[in-house]
This record gives sequence, structure tokens and C-alpha cells, in this order.
Amino acid sequence: MRVRTIGAAAALLLVVSGCGGGDDEAKKSIADSIMKASDSGLSVKQSEADCIAGGFVDDIGVDKLKKYGILTEDGKTDESLSDVKMSADDADAAASAFLDCVDLTELLNDQMQLDTMDEATATCVKEAFSDDVMHDVLAATFQGEDPTSAAPDMVTKLQECMTS
Repeated sequence: MRVRTIGAAAALLLVVSGCGGGDDEAKKSIADSIMKASDSGLSVKQSEADCIAGGFVDDIGVDKLKKYGILTEDGKTDESLSDVKMSADDADAAASAFLDCVDLTELLNDQMQLDTMDEATATCVKEAFSDDVMHDVLAATFQGEDPTSAAPDMVTKLQECMTS
């Protein structure tokens, strides 16, 4: 259902984390990975990809991305990203980088077609996926936790949005 948007955003952030050696190279590699992931359905602009990449490298760092197994020792993206477990601080930084750089309302509209909903339903959905809720969901995902456990009321609120 609508929870797929959360999973897609989390998957994008995991894919986004792959990068090369130096900071500039890492940022470019991450941005390229975001744009490739964007081609498969979760659309972001190049400027957003560049911004997210900058946040990941500046706030988490290449060494930690390697430590978490997101990068291999030779700086390539590790394809098996299912077991990523960042520290709370780094997961917070990853979630913040995404939300600082991406227009969440626009992203939701792209994924959920908010513009085809009546105004009350669209507003309700935006509230269910607030920046604070999405931050908690994304941070939980990066800590290896169930993303919906970070925002247990979100699914209920979404169901209410769609049935009211």
C-alpha cells in the first residue's frame, strides 16, 4: 500500500550510500547512484542527489560507510545492503540528509499522486508523512529496525486518510 513509499525512500538511501575513495569522488558516486535509483521509480532531481550525496559524505564519512558494509574496501558499493545497521547518530544524519535535500511533498505527489486526491485526503496523507515521521522511519531503517515501528500511528493515520 502507501507504506511502499517509505520502503522506496529507505532503499534509495541505501543505494545512495555507495561511493568511491575521496570525498569529492564519493559525492559524485553517491549522486550517480541516486540518479540510477531514480530511474527505477523514485524520482529525484540532480540537485537533490548532489545534496544528499554531500550530506552522506560530510556527515557520515567514507570510512564509516565502509565500516557499515555499504562500501567495500576498494570503495565500491556493496550489493548486499540488506543488513545495514548504522549507529543512531549516523542513521539520524542519513535521514536528515535526505529530508534536508528532497521536497517531501513533491516526492509524495510523485509516488502517491496526491494531485489526484481530494484536498482533504491529500492534506491528511501529507500530515501522515510529515518530515518528523519520515525522519524517524528513515533513521529506524538505517539502524536495521522495522521502519513502521518508528511511527506506529502512521499506518493507522494513512488508513484513516484513505477511508474518510
